[in-house]
Parts: sequence; C-alpha cells; structure tokens
Amino acid sequence: MLYHLKHTIHQAEQLKMRYANDYDIQHLDGPQGHTIMYLYCHQDSDVFQKDIEDHLNISKSVASHLIQRMKRNGFIETFPYAEDKRHKVIQLTKLGLEKSSKIEAFIIMIKQTLLNGISQEEINCLHKIFLRIDQNIMRANKLLDQKEDTHA
Repeated sequence: MLYHLKHTIHQAEQLKMRYANDYDIQHLDGPQGHTIMYLYCHQDSDVFQKDIEDHLNISKSVASHLIQRMKRNGFIETFPYAEDKRHKVIQLTKLGLEKSSKIEAFIIMIKQTLLNGISQEEINCLHKIFLRIDQNIMRANKLLDQKEDTHA
C-alpha cells in the first residue's frame, strides 16, 4: 500500500509540473505561490509579514527572504503602514494578480482532473482517512519525542 501511495504521489507531482508549465506558473507551487494566493484572498485587508509567517508557519528571517525574493520577481510590493511606519503592508502587483488568476485556474483544473469519477462520498471518506493518518503520525512523533527526552 505504501508503495502504491508513493507511486501515486509521484505521478501526481509529474502531472502537476506538466500542467504548471501550461499555465505559466512553474516554480509557484511552493511558498511564493501560497503567498500569492494568500494575498489574493486577503486583498480587502492589510497584510503584513507576520501574517505570512503565521500562514506558512515559517520564521521571521525565512519570511523576510521570501518577501524580498517576491519583490525582485515582481509579484508583490510593500508600502509603509499608515498607522505605524515600522510595519509594511504587502500587496500584489499587476503581475502578482495575473499569476493568482492562473494559479486559481490551475488549482481548479488539477482538482477536476484528480477527482474525476470520484463521488463526494468517496472524497469525504478519503478525507477522513487522511485526517486519521495525520493523527497517527502526530501521535507517533509525540511518543518518539517523549522517548528521546527520557534518553537524553
């Protein structure tokens, strides 16, 4: 079963990369793409670096490098926050908005492709299974952490 799961994940990754090229969003499946979509979904509010850190669960320094890279790539721009100049508001540029539309269309297409012929009941069941697997992994890691603590 684990081999089949690994094979399926690999096949899905290969398909995703091929479609990403078609949608001109290659290299945007990681933190930059997630940040673009976060900003796209939060256009009506001020977004700060701390929001990106929390959303991606990354450190301040990693978020800072990410933001600088995204500025160099032309996806975002930053402005001083009117109420506190020490903070910068992060917004999508025109290019960032274009990429967000492509990413959104890409996500819809991938979802339709992968879930074709699968009923909502089957999707719900699969979702429950993955939640259970996540819980089992977290429980096992917690036990291993406790075991390491007692041996330290």
